Amino acid sequence: MTQEQRFDSIGKVNTFELRRYHTCVIAEVSVKSDFESAGSSGFRPLFGYIAGANHSRAKVAMTSPVIQ
Repeated sequence: MTQEQRFDSIGKVNTFELRRYHTCVIAEVSVKSDFESAGSSGFRPLFGYIAGANHSRAKVAMTSPVIQ
């Protein structure tokens, strides 16, 4: 199950909720690709990282939101 990043709700504006996310570590990659392909091209190395293909070989929980 995908975990959700902890946040505090600041308020609502029309149909939008304003959130303040707690301190966290963010991983990102840059890919040279068109927008249509970039999502899957960038997701693969990030998924490898959280699956244990990292320096400490530790698995990391997947959290949402995932943003592009």
